[in-house]
Amino acid sequence: MRFRIGMSAILAGVSMFGIATGVQKASAEDKPAAGSQTVVGDPYPLDTCPVSGEKLGGMGDPVIKVYEGREVRFCCKGCVSKLEKDPEAMFKKIDEKIVEQQKASYPLDTCVVSGDKLGASPTTFVFGNRLFLLCCKDCEDAVKKEPAKFFEKLDNAVKEKQGASYALKTCPVSGKAIEGKGVEHVAANHLIRFCCEGCIKQFDKEPTKYLSMLDKPGEAKTN
Repeated sequence: MRFRIGMSAILAGVSMFGIATGVQKASAEDKPAAGSQTVVGDPYPLDTCPVSGEKLGGMGDPVIKVYEGREVRFCCKGCVSKLEKDPEAMFKKIDEKIVEQQKASYPLDTCVVSGDKLGASPTTFVFGNRLFLLCCKDCEDAVKKEPAKFFEKLDNAVKEKQGASYALKTCPVSGKAIEGKGVEHVAANHLIRFCCEGCIKQFDKEPTKYLSMLDKPGEAKTN
């Protein structure tokens, strides 16, 4: 589940991590603290270290940190301190890559908050490692205040938009055949279908590995 953390804890930390790419800036007081926290939103959706740019896994298991509910993965421990020295610049880079990764698969042409039509240049807002396209900056606050509500709305839109064209016939984790719609899950604005709830936990450990299978359905794991 995405939202197991207390809502008061979320609201205390969202100011830094609901960054609108290239718009909202954090002050020195907003610098995040890493710790053992519950992830809000999606696991880190990129396959590269935000600091070094190296492929994750090339130096052993990635180092995982959670900053105010937002998961980030690094190639090594040395990169952690570099992000924490300049979080504003580092999270701006992450957000830009997430926008690039997720914009093409975005399922709505209306604002998930207001319901208004999105213009030619909607507000790009990354929260919990997920891209939201909004009609205006004012709607960012609504997502911050009720993240579970708006993640659910966006998830449902992804399922509706991508369900009919979903190409994988087997669970990307177990390789078992999917019965009906299986267990539907959304990450990085992509629909993934699993054979059971248990496979979602494995997906969260290596999200980019399994997301990449969506682009190559013929190479998906089979039993």
